Amino acid sequence: MSAERLDTRDTRDTRASILEAAERVIRDRGMTSATTKEIAREAGCAEGSIYRYFEDKHALMTEIIGSRYSGFFQFVESLPGRAGTATVAGNLEEVARKSIDFYRGIMPMACAAVADRELLAQHRAFFDRSKTGPMKLVRSIGEYLRREQKGGRVAEGIAPDLVAHVLLGSCFAHSFLGAFLGDDAHRVGPDRFARELVKTALHGIAPEEER
Repeated sequence: MSAERLDTRDTRDTRASILEAAERVIRDRGMTSATTKEIAREAGCAEGSIYRYFEDKHALMTEIIGSRYSGFFQFVESLPGRAGTATVAGNLEEVARKSIDFYRGIMPMACAAVADRELLAQHRAFFDRSKTGPMKLVRSIGEYLRREQKGGRVAEGIAPDLVAHVLLGSCFAHSFLGAFLGDDAHRVGPDRFARELVKTALHGIAPEEER
């Protein structure tokens, strides 16, 4: 094997080790413990190696989320194309289940970003430049609902983007309470939560005679 090929493999392995180590430290001990020194110790590399691959903590967090949850992002981006297929309830339940899993995974990083003003500013600037971030999820789900609306499978009077906010906001709240109070605080698991949430969103809470 050539030296160039070995160097490429070593670079890839070291970078992957840093990402995996950072995710473990954040998950097991929280963002406060996720210093470059601790991540390097966990990854078994020199502390300076982290800055060889990642400019700052924001870049490291962004890469963790992007690589760990690439399937979720692809699913949400493809959602508008699923309009008219399966059932609206089934599609939205899948969105809810996957969103709960996603939010549970990123909760330590999301909460830390809100508490760290510098990190929050870096995230906001990145979302603005790349046109990504939470609002991209809202727009994609909103577009799906608009297409279902045009096809007659969703009521004309609803605001698709607001429904997307309600759906994602509820999933985030479910995940946050589980992280903050412990999973025992929930009376229902994520699957049932997703079903009941979508049922409520589709049918509303007003008595039949008031609709």
